[in-house]
Amino acid sequence: MLAKARRLLHRRRGLACRSNPVLRHSTMSARTGQNETTEENFDVFRKQSGEFVRDISSYVKSWLNTNPSGEIHIGADSKSVNGIIVFAVAVCLYKEHCGGHVVYKKVKVGAYVPHPPLSKSPL
Repeated sequence: MLAKARRLLHRRRGLACRSNPVLRHSTMSARTGQNETTEENFDVFRKQSGEFVRDISSYVKSWLNTNPSGEIHIGADSKSVNGIIVFAVAVCLYKEHCGGHVVYKKVKVGAYVPHPPLSKSPL
C-alpha cells in the first residue's frame, strides 16, 4: 500500500512539474574546434537503423531520382502519454517488388492543459 502511495505521489509531482507547455526537439551534441561540446537543436528525421536524415526534402528528392517509379506515403499521429503530447511523422519510401523503408520523427510537446468551458452568459 505504501509503495502504491509513493508511485501516485511521484506521478502527481511529475505532472505538476510539466504544467508549463514546452516544445522539445531532437537534440544532438556537436563538437566545436576548441574541444568543446555544445548541444544544438536539430529538426531531424531518423531511419529505423538510427541514422539521422537532416534534410528530408533533399533525401526524398535523391531517392526519387534513383527510383522514379517509387511511391511516397506520408502519415502523422499524436498520442498523450502522462500529460505530454507526442507527435510522430513518418515518410515511407516504397518501390514495388523491392520493398521500402521508413524515415520518422517524433516531437514532444509539454503538458496538455484543457481550457475551462465557456461560461453561459444571458443574452
